[in-house]
Amino acid sequence: MSLRALFRTPEPQAIEVAFDGATYQVALRRHRQARRYTLRIQAASRAIVLTMPPRGSVREAKAFAERNGAWIAARLKRLPQAIPFTDGVEVPLRGVMHRIVHRPHTRGTVWTETDDDGPLLVRCRRRRACRTARARFPQARGQARP
Repeated sequence: MSLRALFRTPEPQAIEVAFDGATYQVALRRHRQARRYTLRIQAASRAIVLTMPPRGSVREAKAFAERNGAWIAARLKRLPQAIPFTDGVEVPLRGVMHRIVHRPHTRGTVWTETDDDGPLLVRCRRRRACRTARARFPQARGQARP
């Protein structure tokens, strides 16, 4: 191992990009097949990921992310606001709003009480209600459409 490698500072896992008064946390990811810097926004988690080539520098990555600050802000603004899957919350499912109702003493997992506009009913412990509803109705995804 070279002396230079011993004193090298570890690469940061994320960088911060400031644009228009807002600060965005951008995760850095090196990929051995990457040829250029790319930015992606994961819709479900709203995470910003910058993929960089193996020989790319963090300084170049930060400059690239700052040049694309407007793009990051615009994409995040376009995403729908997340709705938590909790008791009493209304979520859209197939274009119709459904209310989540926790019923711990009934049989079954997740169902709609009526065919079209009934509440989305969840039977399980409160902690697991979110996971059960998301697994049974992935179309809802816990996001409201504008």
